[in-house]
Amino acid sequence: MTCPSCAHANSNAARFCNGCGAALVLHCQGCGTDNPPGARFCNGCGASLAARPAAAEARFVAGEAASTGGQAPILALHRAFARHDWKTLRECVDPDAVVCDHRPLGLDLSTGDDWLESLRVLADLAPDVDAWTFHILAWNRHGRVDVSRVGGTMPEGGGPFENIVVRTIATAGDRLQRCELFDVGDVDRALVRFEDLCSHLACIPSAA
Repeated sequence: MTCPSCAHANSNAARFCNGCGAALVLHCQGCGTDNPPGARFCNGCGASLAARPAAAEARFVAGEAASTGGQAPILALHRAFARHDWKTLRECVDPDAVVCDHRPLGLDLSTGDDWLESLRVLADLAPDVDAWTFHILAWNRHGRVDVSRVGGTMPEGGGPFENIVVRTIATAGDRLQRCELFDVGDVDRALVRFEDLCSHLACIPSAA
């Protein structure tokens, strides 16, 4: 089984990745069925599995990360997107935010406005689109590197879709300042980029 977080090859019986520790199954609390990472609904009983990672992220931000900071703006952004609340989503992103998509087949983005517009277009095309973070690879007061999943259903027979992406996110205050997107096979590159960003931010008095 290939880990969606770091692309490490694990045995088919593995429940956690030997390379990064990410969960390789989503356990349904209702019926006990193990589902693959990124699954939206349980294949045993049909119950939604989205609430589990969303609740886990909220506990992380309110607990372990509360005294360090840097994570609340990301949670606020996720909650706004889940509601398709575009006004609040806009408030979560700095007006001068920079967004870069490093994936070979990625989006042509450069600003926060570009990114927000792409999310709005996606929601118009697939009204049931949702997103959640299922693994945080590194984090500190400046932001995080995480693995997130975006999925939904395209209308008119387009069928379901799913994208797994590694994100390097930098925050300051209550807003997202920078977001860079990488393929799951580029985890090491994303982590190095995060270190570079943090070194730069540490030299800026307002971000330190």
